[in-house]
Amino acid sequence: MGYRNQRYFFTLLAYFTVSAAYANYLNMDYTLEVLGGELTAKAVLTMFLPMLSWTLGLAGAYTFAVSFISAICIVGLLLFVVLLVYHSRNVFYGQTCFEATNSIREFDLGLSENLRQIFGCRWHIAWISPFIISPLPGNGVDFFTRDENIKDM
Repeated sequence: MGYRNQRYFFTLLAYFTVSAAYANYLNMDYTLEVLGGELTAKAVLTMFLPMLSWTLGLAGAYTFAVSFISAICIVGLLLFVVLLVYHSRNVFYGQTCFEATNSIREFDLGLSENLRQIFGCRWHIAWISPFIISPLPGNGVDFFTRDENIKDM
């Protein structure tokens, strides 16, 4: 079922991470403007811990709302980065999440072959768009293992 999905999920994570980083970049400019335009200790505290700043009286209602949304964006970016790093590691080692959890490494065929197994024969450009046709090797039921790949060479 997931044989043809990993390419699309991985690129979705990559696009979300880049988009969240860009949104945070644009959001920080506005948040700093609302906080006074300078990067002071009060501004950093309000930006990253808006509830504490509001409780201590350092931020008003509007400043709290802007800072809270900014903090949520930062948390979202961090979550996307963690997911992307975890799944990048799985892609590079030719593993699924189950195989990574149970330390199964028999399907690791080397970096370029692992990328070909996930992104298809045109893996160099397949990550750019989901509309680029890149047929996957194999049938989704039988997979090459490291030992079989060594025997064939």
